Amino acid sequence: MKDVAGMEVSFKDAMKTKGLLVMFSCNTCPVVHVYQSRTIEVCNYARSKDIGVILLNSNEASRDDGDSFSDMKDYASEQHYTWPYVVDQNSVMANAFGATRTPECFCSMQKAN
Repeated sequence: MKDVAGMEVSFKDAMKTKGLLVMFSCNTCPVVHVYQSRTIEVCNYARSKDIGVILLNSNEASRDDGDSFSDMKDYASEQHYTWPYVVDQNSVMANAFGATRTPECFCSMQKAN
């Protein structure tokens, strides 16, 4: 998936030793805005516990109205994201996960040896 930094990023790339937090988000959802500080807190907490983080924007309906790739880059910069924020082209991952709203989180944890 294309990250706001212009690189292709996979779940495997974003995963850390203890797992991966996958969050469906966007730039324009009022609920995302209300909980933005909480999103940043949760993402920073996950990373501090060696859990990778990736945010996916599946908001195809608004690609030209606040959720364009350029808008995503600006939003990630404004929010000081230090994790991948990627385009979920044609909502492929949202559909696979069954994500129906933003923000919506899924977590995959690695078992300890």
